[in-house]
Amino acid sequence: MIEDVMALMDVSLSEPYSIYTYRYFLTDFPHLSFMVKADGKYIGGCLNRVAEKKDRKTGNIGMLAILPEYRHFGFGKRLVQHSLDLFKKDGITEVFLETEEKNLAALALYESLGFIRTKYLTAYYTTGENAYRLKIFF
Repeated sequence: MIEDVMALMDVSLSEPYSIYTYRYFLTDFPHLSFMVKADGKYIGGCLNRVAEKKDRKTGNIGMLAILPEYRHFGFGKRLVQHSLDLFKKDGITEVFLETEEKNLAALALYESLGFIRTKYLTAYYTTGENAYRLKIFF
């Protein structure tokens, strides 16, 4: 299973992650990480976690990926909405994520669900790309 997750994320995300990152999400937060299968293959996935912030817990959408040929069918939106529902069920009232400044499709998706840009992150990714931190509050 971890190989399937890594293959999907590697195709879809610009930031390379080690196997240890995937193990962290899948081992420590298995109920918050899930994959979507269609046509006999994994076509999308979302890896989430709970982060400790001072005196409270916040949700983090760590990775969201949809294979290019399955984009624009609503899979990403459903995965994010499912993630938000799980966070709410766990009593989380704030969820954050980061996405590349140039990823206009991702920004549009998250903002359509109520996320707001809260911080501009210069050279955030190892590729040197800038990013936005986005948050949603329940």
